[in-house]
Amino acid sequence: MTVPPLSGSEDEEQYINAKFYKKGGMGEIFIAQDIVNSKDIVVKLIPICDNDELLFREVDALSKLEHRNIVKTHISGKVLIHDMEYYYIIQDFYPNGNLRENYQKDISIEECFRMFNNLLDGLQEIHTIIIHRDLKPENILDFLHNPSNNSESSIPIYQSTYQIKP
Repeated sequence: MTVPPLSGSEDEEQYINAKFYKKGGMGEIFIAQDIVNSKDIVVKLIPICDNDELLFREVDALSKLEHRNIVKTHISGKVLIHDMEYYYIIQDFYPNGNLRENYQKDISIEECFRMFNNLLDGLQEIHTIIIHRDLKPENILDFLHNPSNNSESSIPIYQSTYQIKP
């Protein structure tokens, strides 16, 4: 699939050159260039089906979450690709992978507690708006050594499958 340039908050064609990265639980994930901020970002494409309203509410909820332990959602919108409509979600890209890929057997108990506390901080914020239903090592991103990370003690939670709180 060829993803056209996508609109951002600062330019009509802010996100360009999307390349397939991997299949996600709800759609496909691409890595693209943010030409305004000169960095790689994640583009999640989710096909719009019959349950359009629920998906829209979930996407809208993601954009309201702002916390040092939650992956930042910059913008979302709709795009038509090959006669199929998709929601797109633009998020920060963390190239170091996830907790499952980077698990270390000899990690100290102090480091485990620090990571767990950061995870709980992020979940507490998420649960003010939505319920995370898919917490697993693959959905916890490792960005301890990411140069764009402002806090060496942060572990973000990869936003994947949620249920909106009633």
